[in-house]
Amino acid sequence: MGMANGAKLANVKDEIRAVVGSDTTATEVASALDGLFEITSYKRFRAFNAGYIRLYAMPTKTLRGSLVIDREVMVLIAPFSSLQARTVCQRRPAR
Repeated sequence: MGMANGAKLANVKDEIRAVVGSDTTATEVASALDGLFEITSYKRFRAFNAGYIRLYAMPTKTLRGSLVIDREVMVLIAPFSSLQARTVCQRRPAR
């Protein structure tokens, strides 16, 4: 509350900071991941009659070493109380 969105979202890429800052849920997730991941991409979309938020997050250097990963992680925020792995599928956009 004493910090501006820019200071609060220091782990969000400059190009998307304003749009992430205008989304309460994405802001909360980005804040929770501060110090662990840099948010590199943001998208809000509808699929299967529900709204979702998709973030790509790049682990910090320390976390990359600890988890032995060097790629972005996709964060999918879904409006369901529970989500089973078998319900997640990848769909390519129409060209």
